[in-house]
Order: sequence, then C-alpha cells, then structure tokens
Amino acid sequence: GRFVARNQIIAELGKFLIVPQFEVKSGTRHTVDFAQRANKLIVVQNADYSGNKFVLGSSRYRTVAK
Repeated sequence: GRFVARNQIIAELGKFLIVPQFEVKSGTRHTVDFAQRANKLIVVQNADYSGNKFVLGSSRYRTVAK
C-alpha cells in the first residue's frame, strides 16, 4: 500500500538509515529491507526488540550497532 511505497522512498533517499527500535512484524521492517536492497548502511540500537535482534544477528545487512 501507500505506507510501503513511502517507506521505500524514505530508505532510498538517505545515505544511511537509523533505526532506534523496531519489531520484526512492523512497517519499519519494510524500510530496513528497502535500505538493505539499496546497499545502505543501517544504524541499529542494540536493544531488546525482535527487529533489532534480527538485523544485528544477520549477515545480510550492513550494520553499525550503537
């Protein structure tokens, strides 16, 4: 829908993506995946959220944990 398209635009406009916290089943996950496909650096907080843990535990993403 519209939000997914908006998330793709957000991911592709920036040089990197900062994600303080998110759950795996969320709209933010779309943004993270679009950023990954665009080879953007994803800055993720090392926090107790399923999305944060998923991204930090995967070699598929270029990440920096803060």
